[in-house]
Amino acid sequence: LQEKVASNGMSFFPQWQDDGNLYIGFTKEHITDRLNIHIQLRDDATHPVGKNINPVRGTYYSAKGWKPLDKRRILSDTTGNLRHSGIITLKLPQDMSCHPDISPQNHYWINISSSYNLSHYSSILSLGFDALSLHSVNDESKLSVSLAGISSSWRALTQIPGVKAYTQSQLAFDSKDGEKKPQSMVRCYERLRHKNRAITPWDYERLVLEAFPQLHLVKCFPATKFKQLAPAPGHVLMVVVPRVQSDAGLYTNGHLVNAAVVQEIADFLKALMPAVVKLDVRNPVYEKIQLRCAVTFSTKHNPGQLLRQLNRVISDYLSPWSESGDAASFDWSIHIKDIESILLDLPYVEDISRLSLIKVIRVEDKPKKYTLGDSAKRDNSTQRPQEVVTSAFAWSLPLPFIQHHIEVINEAFIKNREPQSVGINSLRIGNTFVIQPKQSEPVQ
Repeated sequence: LQEKVASNGMSFFPQWQDDGNLYIGFTKEHITDRLNIHIQLRDDATHPVGKNINPVRGTYYSAKGWKPLDKRRILSDTTGNLRHSGIITLKLPQDMSCHPDISPQNHYWINISSSYNLSHYSSILSLGFDALSLHSVNDESKLSVSLAGISSSWRALTQIPGVKAYTQSQLAFDSKDGEKKPQSMVRCYERLRHKNRAITPWDYERLVLEAFPQLHLVKCFPATKFKQLAPAPGHVLMVVVPRVQSDAGLYTNGHLVNAAVVQEIADFLKALMPAVVKLDVRNPVYEKIQLRCAVTFSTKHNPGQLLRQLNRVISDYLSPWSESGDAASFDWSIHIKDIESILLDLPYVEDISRLSLIKVIRVEDKPKKYTLGDSAKRDNSTQRPQEVVTSAFAWSLPLPFIQHHIEVINEAFIKNREPQSVGINSLRIGNTFVIQPKQSEPVQ
């Protein structure tokens, strides 16, 4: 850098006022004074219910530099302050100008930014323009999540000038179907029992499941506070689990209900429950499970494909969203002998040995702290490996690792069949490698 430029304080890297910044660039060839922006977000916001989220600032570039975007120019916002996917409609300022130093230079720019606790916001999956939302008019034409949830054959009933094609950018989600007679009878019986009041745990669960069809599982814990094992009279903990699409690799993700829906559930229940009860609506705690074993296949052809199939079967069994799983409930327990029996029933598996489970739990969020449990460790009383792995918290669910540790043995007879405690040479950083201040307790 030249001495004169350096003396004026020019920085080598760009300087931003806020920690998190989203720059949106667009051309105004077919835009008049309004802009529709579709923002698809992941359901990973950690915004606590009842607390004010950090404000989002908007700025735009003009001929005189960056200017704040007046909130009155936000005509509509269905993202819930960037907490779930939706469409933001803006009335564009007339003095917008192309930025000379940001590529491409023929674009107009809007900046959305915020600072502190950025994990309270959802991360962005995709962004698009000229968006609109559609709602099904009957159950027969509705796109269901169980039936792919997406279509490539959209077209307008009446051709709109200037519009070339329509593309669906987000999977459809299930809305409430029209009620049939059996469903009507069940709803009437449930209404007669809870009388639209939240008194017992059963009342809380049925009211929420009826009002929020996008939920897969709901559990009410009376006299319970989140992450507190001691009884807490006067408190109610509601744990909600979203319904997800059945697809390959999906079971290995810890899906969350976004913060906006969590707030809606809390507001819905507070109108139906006693005023003296303190309610807390939360996503579950996910305890990550990895199965470790040695396997002998009945054939030596395509071992890689057989390993992938076996890995999927294990993940399906451990997943809360799998119909074939056995751990799709709270306060769960996994019997190692049951997993062994299921794997031995597979036609391509000849023998299974050294079977154990590793469990990784995040015990603190700030700073992030984890604990590691291994069922292969000998029990102090029996000096045998543990045969049952149970949940550390009543409000937790098991979550399989993406990749399980499976060793292929080509010998006809496996000599060492006992599970071995996991060693540092078989742990992966960012996965199962956990540094602990003292020796971990046996897995609960």
